[in-house]
Amino acid sequence: MARTIAEDHDQKRDAILKTAAKSFANTGFDRASMSSIASQCGISKASIYHYFASKDELLFEVLDQHMQNLVQKLSKIKQLDHSPEDYFYEIILAFLTVYSDAEDQHRTQIIAENELSKPKLEILLKRQRQVVNMVSEAIIAIRPDRFRKDNELHAITMSLFGAMNWYYMWNGRASRQSRMDYARTACDLFLNGITHY
Repeated sequence: MARTIAEDHDQKRDAILKTAAKSFANTGFDRASMSSIASQCGISKASIYHYFASKDELLFEVLDQHMQNLVQKLSKIKQLDHSPEDYFYEIILAFLTVYSDAEDQHRTQIIAENELSKPKLEILLKRQRQVVNMVSEAIIAIRPDRFRKDNELHAITMSLFGAMNWYYMWNGRASRQSRMDYARTACDLFLNGITHY
């Protein structure tokens, strides 16, 4: 007889992922253990294995969920009828908003991504390339006469990621309004640079 899934299965799974992200971010992937993560969740070690077969799988799910969330947010923005400049701003704001709720996941991605097996890492890299391409396309839309998909465009795109990705390092507890203000600042900075480049 097949095992039934508890009504709160998804909520418990999400709670484990959130706790694991915090543990990985604060103590490192190697030092974090399934036992300690289970204890922080208030469940037994056996229970955590009901949701995730291994610590490697848990790490992958933390990072994959984070990347899928980014892709979904950007895809929704792309479907709206924005000017190129407004679309660019909304992309920056989306990153800052996502990171406001996922700083542990973002930090884990930076410090532990290479702990994954090659097949799992390739899945994440594919999602990352998708996100990078979406941002590059937004830049091209602003100056289609100037930018193409080449090394120059890649350098500009990654410079923007640098501005967004490290915001949490010096203003991680910023309010939504502060994030909106910074999104406008970063947008204006890059737009003016792109416009006059």
